Amino acid sequence: MSNQKNTNQSIKRKSVKQPPDSYMSKQDNEALRKIQEFAAMSPEEKIVELQKQLKEERARAAGAESELSRLKELRHNDNLHNNANIENLKMQLKSLETELEAAYARIKELEDG
Repeated sequence: MSNQKNTNQSIKRKSVKQPPDSYMSKQDNEALRKIQEFAAMSPEEKIVELQKQLKEERARAAGAESELSRLKELRHNDNLHNNANIENLKMQLKSLETELEAAYARIKELEDG
């Protein structure tokens, strides 16, 4: 009886068939479709397609270079701003130290005098 039950289960499993590409993701299916379409093209069509892809990749690269340049400029400006702030704070500190020295000198003068 258990043999018959196992046979029935294996028959059920065999009767439920999945499409062969069901184990692939949508991205994998799309990539496979593009590869198959490319393989079916004539040599002239392949050249045109590759030139189109090259143009798109160049545009992407130009956009990426532009974005990188923009980010570098922002970073450079931030560094300049931070350096200016540091210099300003140093000058303020020097001024306060000078005032403090003058105040100590005046205190000493008053105490001695």
